[in-house]
Amino acid sequence: MAEELESAERTSLRNALWAGGLAIALFTVASAGLNPAVVDETLGSGAVLARMPPYPQGHPHIHFYERAFSLGNHVTARALSLGIEREWISLARNGAALFLALFAPYVAALLFTRRATFAVGAALLAALEAPCSYDGLYPVLIYPDIYSHGQLGQSLGVLIALAWIGGAVRTAGFLTGALPMIHAGLFPPVAAFMVLFLGFSRSRPRGQRLRGALASFALGFAGCVAFYIASRSDLSPAVAVGPYAAPDGDPAAGLGFVRCTDFHRQVPNLLAFGYTFHFIAVAALGFVALRGGRELGERSNGSAAALRWGLVLASLAWGYTLGCAAAQQVGLLPYPLLMAMPSRVANLSTILLAPLTMLVAQRLVGELEVRARALTWIVLGLLALAVTICIVERAPWAPRDHVMTLLWGVLLGIGAARWREARRTALFCALGLAVLVLAMRTGYPHPARYLSLLAGFAAAFGALAAMRFVPPALGPSLERAGIGLALGGGVLAALAQLPKRGIDFGGQFRCDVISRDDQRMIDWMRANVAPDEPLVTPVWVRVEMQQKTAHPVLVETETLWMLTYMPELGSAIGPLIRDFFEVDYADEAAVRAISGGGRLTLKNPHWTRVWRERSVARWTELAHQYDFELVVSPQDTPLQLPCVVDGERFDLYRVPRG
Repeated sequence: MAEELESAERTSLRNALWAGGLAIALFTVASAGLNPAVVDETLGSGAVLARMPPYPQGHPHIHFYERAFSLGNHVTARALSLGIEREWISLARNGAALFLALFAPYVAALLFTRRATFAVGAALLAALEAPCSYDGLYPVLIYPDIYSHGQLGQSLGVLIALAWIGGAVRTAGFLTGALPMIHAGLFPPVAAFMVLFLGFSRSRPRGQRLRGALASFALGFAGCVAFYIASRSDLSPAVAVGPYAAPDGDPAAGLGFVRCTDFHRQVPNLLAFGYTFHFIAVAALGFVALRGGRELGERSNGSAAALRWGLVLASLAWGYTLGCAAAQQVGLLPYPLLMAMPSRVANLSTILLAPLTMLVAQRLVGELEVRARALTWIVLGLLALAVTICIVERAPWAPRDHVMTLLWGVLLGIGAARWREARRTALFCALGLAVLVLAMRTGYPHPARYLSLLAGFAAAFGALAAMRFVPPALGPSLERAGIGLALGGGVLAALAQLPKRGIDFGGQFRCDVISRDDQRMIDWMRANVAPDEPLVTPVWVRVEMQQKTAHPVLVETETLWMLTYMPELGSAIGPLIRDFFEVDYADEAAVRAISGGGRLTLKNPHWTRVWRERSVARWTELAHQYDFELVVSPQDTPLQLPCVVDGERFDLYRVPRG
């Protein structure tokens, strides 16, 4: 009988998995249909690899992308070589990023709760971007952004751990082995999770299943080795060509950039909201979900075991981030780990916030009397409708900072209303933590987060207090209606998120969506210059012109970040930055003199002042040296050059070649 029940549960979970995946896929397609394509970062790297268009020989971008260990770059290069349209490549990457960002929390909640209703709730929270406020130094994004590598890697890392937990060990083994060529920076914590799971989980594979899992891991890792060898079979030699210095020499400029400007690889501020509040939330939710810690050492299978291993993943993520931060603080962190941005690994825990919240909601709501459950569902539905109205009336991103705290307020309100029954459980501790968080609010911006917590608390407390006015006979039917209202309201809110997301983000210009300025520049270049005519763009603002125009870009923001992955490129990129922006990262004292003694951020007025004050004669010298004639500059940084495209935000200039 037990085996039959387990088999029935597996079948139910599999059906829910497929149904949820299909629904999320339809949501992803709807997003693609309602919004313009977001140009993907691999359109730049893949184009360099495919020589479409050809870069000037010796340019450091060629050296970097040929040696970057990234399967996505090479897949895009192959797609371009096959003639696949650039927009379709972007749409495929956009869709993969959105699908995985929603599917990972859905699967986690399904494993934790064994209920499709709560799994859908986790996916809806993700669709409303509720977890995004609790990211660390590196952002968690739901909807497409140009930088897709990190977003795909984070979601896939969580899904790999969930595949181990859920028993799909062959798939989990293969993806763990293949992860380095997809996102190498996440391989250490995911591999550590695999080792712990295979060593200590009661549901770990044994015998033939274990051998199959290890064989799959070996196959995936062999694929990484084969990809590494193949991608380096035809490398361009690291020699000086024309105006470009040898790209494999002195790393001083690269290391200088990391120390003086790069913000991704500094010791993270662990007192920032995205770390402190996030850590407290994960600890509180985990403690409540483990029933006050009483289930921490319990040996069991099923959803309880899935929860514990989900918390193991969150603990590994935090341990990795905190451990690397401590090592970096004392100067002992190896550069390869620093290069991989260990501060981003805490985001694996961020992705689990929605599933953990749904599990706590299941536990709390499940303990209520049927009338109380019905009223709780109705409150959640009404709150979802209020969020929908807020999105429609204001903007798609307006409620993202408040949705999670609103739900946490509801859960805390349930706990408060049931204080007498729950005072010996972790709910009492959760209320204490809530008071602590409220006391901390003066240290963080956005007090509306805390007001939404109080609003959810009051709504739930009031609903449960009104339970006595509901006839017991109405309980079951009212509960069904409440569940429908809650799910329907959540779906409406998620659908309200979709329109116009691609136009801008919170009033900020979206550099990764082709604008009117971009299209005017594309049209002008098609009519007036060769397809391989290079561009020079600013580094202090993201413009992403290669992805949008298909023209090679001699220098851009991404050129600077290449230094953080390959400091040896400093010998080639350093002179470019010195010539175009008058910043010599090989001389840290000079850089600090420019910044006034601190860090030279990309917001420092030096960057724009150099371009404004540069004479036509100096631009002409640079144009002859580097063989270019087109420069893109923001409207607020006019150049002393003839303007050929006068845009709304960006202008295109042409250097006289007389």
